[in-house]
Amino acid sequence: MRSSLGVVLLLGLATVARAQPEVAPEEQQPPPSAQPPSAHAHAHALGMPRTAFVFESRFAGAFNLSGGFGGTAAIIPGFMIGARLIDRLHLGVEFFLTNTTTAGVGGGPSNGTTAFTLGPTAEIDILKVAANRVAFYGKLGFGFGAAVLSGGFSPNIFLLRFDLGLGIRYAPVPYFAIGMESGFINLFFSPDKPGTFSLTSLYGGLVGTFMYGH
Repeated sequence: MRSSLGVVLLLGLATVARAQPEVAPEEQQPPPSAQPPSAHAHAHALGMPRTAFVFESRFAGAFNLSGGFGGTAAIIPGFMIGARLIDRLHLGVEFFLTNTTTAGVGGGPSNGTTAFTLGPTAEIDILKVAANRVAFYGKLGFGFGAAVLSGGFSPNIFLLRFDLGLGIRYAPVPYFAIGMESGFINLFFSPDKPGTFSLTSLYGGLVGTFMYGH
């Protein structure tokens, strides 16, 4: 009796196994861990990281727009250390250095200015394209420092700087981007004194950005 019951059970299991449809290997669903990454994740794997340590270097030239200081030429290197946040925001501290040559008013002697400032800078990606490799961004910064002037001005004076610019950067690899930037720089000399004066300049130049993150 027991042997007959065992034979019946084996025949039933064999019938159920034959009834199950076979699935081709290409039709089988991969486990969740083997699913291909989404398009958004793939873009970030190729483009700029979401969050990262940022080191940025600028090298620009400027031309003075102020009426009383026409003919100013300037070379402006700058360095920023900060972080990339929320996939589009750069926050950091920028060291700004400039050397200008200002033509004298009314045929007078030219004046030289060497200035440096240190202060916070913010950049935000306004538009990103090409799988997160290209970004059009805006920049806002200000800083405090000192200036050494010659040609009749008092040396070693307090300096305040504001700058506003727009730029575009391209990242051929996730950890480095190169770009171009242009905007306006305002330098206020001795803003805490009645005899203050300022320079407003249009600048443009190259920007290199190193990003270490994910």
